[in-house]
Amino acid sequence: MRISWRDAGLFLLIYACWITCSVGQLMKYFHSAAVVLILAGAIAIALVLALARRMQLRSAGSLHWGWFAAYLGLLTALYLVLYPIANQHIVGVGSDRENALVVADRQMVHLEYPYSVPSYLGNPISVLPGGLMLALPFYLMGRVSIQNILWLAALVVFCVKFFRQRTTAMAYLVVLILGSAGVLDDIVGGGDLAINTIYVCIGICVFLWTFDKNPNGWQHYAVGVFLGFALSSRVIFIVIPPLLLAYLLQHGKRSAAIKSIAVPTIVALGVTLPFYLYDPAGFSPLEVAHKLDNTGLPAEIIQPLVVILPVLGILAACAGFFVRLTIARVNLIAGLAVATIAFPPIGVFQLLGGDAEYLSYNQISSVFLMLWALDLFERAQSRS
Repeated sequence: MRISWRDAGLFLLIYACWITCSVGQLMKYFHSAAVVLILAGAIAIALVLALARRMQLRSAGSLHWGWFAAYLGLLTALYLVLYPIANQHIVGVGSDRENALVVADRQMVHLEYPYSVPSYLGNPISVLPGGLMLALPFYLMGRVSIQNILWLAALVVFCVKFFRQRTTAMAYLVVLILGSAGVLDDIVGGGDLAINTIYVCIGICVFLWTFDKNPNGWQHYAVGVFLGFALSSRVIFIVIPPLLLAYLLQHGKRSAAIKSIAVPTIVALGVTLPFYLYDPAGFSPLEVAHKLDNTGLPAEIIQPLVVILPVLGILAACAGFFVRLTIARVNLIAGLAVATIAFPPIGVFQLLGGDAEYLSYNQISSVFLMLWALDLFERAQSRS
């Protein structure tokens, strides 16, 4: 089986995405054995891609839905088994991401300011109001982390729709979720970082699909409202609106593009600004910038980086105005724009000997980049 330079490059990108999603947790739980597992990961990913390619070349790329049901069932079983262990803090102190949602949603239910109380680890609430509101129904059901299973099911359906071959969809799901220690740990432990990214990614693609189908349809505007709430989940998603505008202007009339981008933008601002204006000093999602303090860099460097990195991320997203965009390329540029903000401080942190667990924040860009890489991988096989 002949391997092209492009195939090799795509493998390296997918492997790099997997590493950034996995190495922190592998080092946390397996210590010196992590190196062996990282090398084993390269072999496993190569086998997954080779199997997907072989099935596509043999026109056997259409997996039965039963395989996806089994995949979701396995993840649900892992959640049911590992969630109690993670929340009993048997291994380390655990993550406070779910607790942050519980604390903030409890405050909202009691009509109190959600950012006035920290998590059990004493960390400020970093989720924006849209993320709190999307988690609120599950808080009222008694367990916020149930949303993780719902969004994993949505991701399965989305991947089957996004890729031409179901084998590619399964490869994405296995490598990104089941095989990535950081993503899997976050999801089964009740965290929301990966889930925030998943529903933003799904929202973006469905928003653009409905625009291409009917920019004036109610479905498009309904998805736009949801996307507005989704974008108001993490500050880093500030890079997304200009990229969406670039796509809309290229694929429709200017008036339709402006009306379309206005919906998620107005919703995101409408959800976020009241909480910020109520107590600007106490609006803790903006304190995420203080994570740069942990890099060990001097304050005179950190202070301008707090502004420079988001600006660079937005400029990277604006690259969409200068290339012909497809939905796959939107994912590529979104991933690069997010990486522009996240990679530099985390990279410096690692060079200075920081905790490798911080690399899990790079899973945000990996969700987007791996989607583009496997789409290109699939298209290359279809032309073989």
